Amino acid sequence: MLFSAGWMAGFGAIKGLIKSNDHIVMDDLSHNCLIEGARAATNNIHKFKHLCNKSVEETLIKVRKENPNNGIMVITEGLFSMDADTCDLNEI
Repeated sequence: MLFSAGWMAGFGAIKGLIKSNDHIVMDDLSHNCLIEGARAATNNIHKFKHLCNKSVEETLIKVRKENPNNGIMVITEGLFSMDADTCDLNEI
């Protein structure tokens, strides 16, 4: 896929990969393009506490327990540009 802007890449990648019955687990402070892509793809959106890997784990366990068959995409950012926060991608 080729996108002419970063916003469209974030939106389009999610919309293109997620089916309507899949789940998205995403950081509370995700960029707008990621939020809008998730909303366009599915109603099954679950947010976790910003930069809290324990919250990621708890959310994944809950989602998988309630829905064992559909896909789950975890969304975070390597660098949150507004505050220059970074997550531990290796741990996730």
